[in-house]
Amino acid sequence: MCRIDNDNQKGKTVPASSRNASRSSDRILALLLLLLLAGAATYVCLRYRALAVNRDFLTARTPERLVKVISKYEASHPEAVEEARIRLADQYMNAKRFSEARAVYAAIIDKATYPEIRRLAAFNSASAYVFEGDHANAAAAFTALLAEPQLPLAMRAEASFALAGELRKAGRPEEAVPVLARLFETARTSGDPEASAVRKAAVAALKKLHEEIRTP
Repeated sequence: MCRIDNDNQKGKTVPASSRNASRSSDRILALLLLLLLAGAATYVCLRYRALAVNRDFLTARTPERLVKVISKYEASHPEAVEEARIRLADQYMNAKRFSEARAVYAAIIDKATYPEIRRLAAFNSASAYVFEGDHANAAAAFTALLAEPQLPLAMRAEASFALAGELRKAGRPEEAVPVLARLFETARTSGDPEASAVRKAAVAALKKLHEEIRTP
């Protein structure tokens, strides 16, 4: 037994088991404190790395710089790289570097995490052919996009009108008729809020197309 001789506890004794329990509790508290400090240090480190990654992406304002950043972080930060690829493709499109834009869109389509991103990349890739005046490849690309059964009505309408336009420019207006007819039928049976507007637009486009075909 251990004797306590201070004024308040004079004459009282504390069992050795209690003393050992107190020391054990102190060690546990010290260990927990160390774990908390280690966790805080890890959080700070990870936060610093995240800020560094964000800084690299945000300061990459040219296609050449974006290409380097994408290459650096492709394996470790796929979602950030996906966003950077979209920016890169947009920059190529704005610079009229259409073949390079299509190459980036192809990578986005291959690695996209969401179908919406994949569809938009496919639409923009087809549009790159339009800007180049390549009607045949543009028509083929829009046709491939329209083959997707889950394509939202709004994008289906845009792709259908674009395809019909490219077929007209290629001197094949008769082939545009079934494209617009399918769009009308899809909109007729759709519950999409935009269905009524799409039907009216398809009817107007079909009327204009028939007049064009009849005109020698």
